[in-house]
Amino acid sequence: MGERAEIYILDENSGVELWCHWCGRKEEFLYTMDGFVDFAIDCVGDQLHWLNYPTDVAAMLIAYDYEEMKALQKRYHWNRCRPDIRPRGNIWDFGYIWIIKLEGKFWRVLGFCISDMDIPEKTMEKLRELLRNGKLEEALSLEIKENKTLHDYIFAEKTYEVYQDA
Repeated sequence: MGERAEIYILDENSGVELWCHWCGRKEEFLYTMDGFVDFAIDCVGDQLHWLNYPTDVAAMLIAYDYEEMKALQKRYHWNRCRPDIRPRGNIWDFGYIWIIKLEGKFWRVLGFCISDMDIPEKTMEKLRELLRNGKLEEALSLEIKENKTLHDYIFAEKTYEVYQDA
C-alpha cells in the first residue's frame, strides 16, 4: 500500500498540482526532496531563475523521480518503470499534502497529514483552488474544522537554499 500525496509547487501567483503514490510520508518525501534539490540545481546550471518557476520545478521533480525509479528498476530487475510523481489530474486518493513554496533562493516545504482530518469536499476544493493560484497564506488560514485552520495541521517544515547570492 502506498502513502499517497498531493504535491503543490507554488510561487506568488500560481501553482502546479502533482500526485505521488509511494513517497507521501514525511521521511520518504523529505528524502526525495534532499536528492531533488541537488538534481534541480545541476539541471539549471547558471540559469538559476528556472528554480523560481513552478512549471519548471514540477518538470524537474518528475524527471528526478523517473531517474530514481529507473535506478530502482535496474537494481531490483523490475520489468516496468514509470515515475511515481506525476500530474494529479483527477486523482482523489491521498493522505498527505506537500507544498513547495518557491521563495527566491529558498524553497519552503510544508507537509500535512490529512488522512485523519476528514476535510469536507467543498473545503478541499477551496484549498486546491487557493494552492493552484499560489495563495499559500490564504490556504494556511482556511478553516478546516471549527476553530482549526490548515496551519494548525503542519507536521513537517523544511527550508532549502537552492542558490547563493553572487
